[in-house]
Amino acid sequence: MSLVELRGTRFLVAPRGRTQWVRNAEAAGEVVLKRGSSRQRFRLRAVPGGDKPPVLRAYLDRFRPVVQRFFPVPAGSPPQAFAPIVERYPVFEFGAAQRHGGPPMKLSVDSLTSLSLSKRDAGNFNLVSRSAVDRLHRAFAVGAG
Repeated sequence: MSLVELRGTRFLVAPRGRTQWVRNAEAAGEVVLKRGSSRQRFRLRAVPGGDKPPVLRAYLDRFRPVVQRFFPVPAGSPPQAFAPIVERYPVFEFGAAQRHGGPPMKLSVDSLTSLSLSKRDAGNFNLVSRSAVDRLHRAFAVGAG
């Protein structure tokens, strides 16, 4: 997953479709980005299909070497070429953030190009939906009692 900025707005695109993190994010309406001890909560707004083509184009143009294989439309295509496939690719607009602990995070497209779900690399951001965190808390609270 990678952030792309278009006209001053940051978007998160899911090139592999409605994966589990996408379903969690849709249910929660927010995500928490973590790096070390710093966390930021972002509200997400699902981008409607008609608004996705320019975002998908910018995303594919920026990250072509990594994501072209997930798109049947070649990088550099006009936004109209993405119209028939918009429903395959969830796109979220980032909303206002809330910080929780740690030093301030610099979250810009220039300084951050990808978000990782893997916890193997502590230097990457991890994307965790609020509903997933709540389920973990409930599971541990039930198991502890």
